[in-house]
Amino acid sequence: MAAVRLAGTRHAIAVSSATAGRFTRKCWRLALGVKADQFAKFRSAALAIDCNNLGCVFRGETTLVAFSETPAGQAEDFAFPDILILPRFPVWGGCDSPRLVLDADDFKRAGANAIWLRDGEIIV
Repeated sequence: MAAVRLAGTRHAIAVSSATAGRFTRKCWRLALGVKADQFAKFRSAALAIDCNNLGCVFRGETTLVAFSETPAGQAEDFAFPDILILPRFPVWGGCDSPRLVLDADDFKRAGANAIWLRDGEIIV
């Protein structure tokens, strides 16, 4: 489950799944003080998130984040993002371009992560 806080849209939060992680979404909603109708799935959230069959890309002010749910898009995802998130599978190696890579092995080892993007800096 992943979420992106959106600015300047009718949705406050975009989530990777509108059905999975119901408890997690409720906890995020309560912690952030937003209403249920302010949540949207990545694919319908905003122009800031672009999705295709291989995954989604979030465009921050100075940072690109790729969220890939399928191994098929991994080669493309290695080339351009600042942050690559692969929640369902491990990275296959040779991925030097992103400044931060979080894959399934990272989530198994450490659990949840929070990432802040501030003035081009990535804070985990």
